Amino acid sequence: MFTKPPLRVSTLVKQATAQAMSIYRLAQLINEENANAGTKCKVTPKMLKKIRDNPQKVGLTWEILVALSTYFKKQGASLQQLPILETRGVLEVLVDARRLVFMLGAKPRPEERRTDISRWDTRSHAELLTQASLLAGQRKFDIEDVLWRSPVNVDEIGATSWYRAIEDDHASVISIGSPTATLSSEVLLA
Repeated sequence: MFTKPPLRVSTLVKQATAQAMSIYRLAQLINEENANAGTKCKVTPKMLKKIRDNPQKVGLTWEILVALSTYFKKQGASLQQLPILETRGVLEVLVDARRLVFMLGAKPRPEERRTDISRWDTRSHAELLTQASLLAGQRKFDIEDVLWRSPVNVDEIGATSWYRAIEDDHASVISIGSPTATLSSEVLLA
């Protein structure tokens, strides 16, 4: 089920007023900061209360955003650096990429022409894939087997498809398994 992400400025106003500051004082400080900066942008206490308590009913104008940005930049929370909508978890960030690659540690059994993957890793993959597909819509999902090797030859792993996926700037990578069991987890941690 999709839930609407929180509005970042609503959270910032809540945080500012939670520190024993009234909504009226916050409006006064925002307006003073904007007057000092020469933006000619202002906010009202009523607007700030609406942003804080009912952000879904707020009509944000350019002037209001400039006023908030000017004030919160001085407080160390630049709206230019932060997304306007807050993310609720790591999966939302991962599914922003065009391609999501899951890497699972695998143990080769060449004499039986098989590759084994842990049941728990597979179950974790299934759960993450389900959640990611609910958030992502039209994304490409891939799975890469990361074959266990001992000893590891650095030149050989550079030619593997899973290692190339790590270097792909348009992919988000999830390596499932501990660094001792999955080489991709160790590479990502390094």
